Amino acid sequence: MARSNYNRDEELARIRADLRYYRDLLREYASMPKDVATGTNGSNQHAVRQHALADIQAIIKDLERELTSLMPPSRNLRSMPSRGEIL
Repeated sequence: MARSNYNRDEELARIRADLRYYRDLLREYASMPKDVATGTNGSNQHAVRQHALADIQAIIKDLERELTSLMPPSRNLRSMPSRGEIL
């Protein structure tokens, strides 16, 4: 039992580190000034930049989903009352 918790903790730490890396990368990449170029190359650079941002956002979403699946359910959250239940 302790072994599986250790593996899960390692996995959580890895996912958190990856999330931190990709969020920093996204922030840095999004804050870069847009490349100004002439001709068709400029539009190609813009398309590549948009695809790269979308790819990073997709990776972040996947990591968040993976992190959520590994997290134990919170004991602080109270389930919603059923219909007719008096609060």
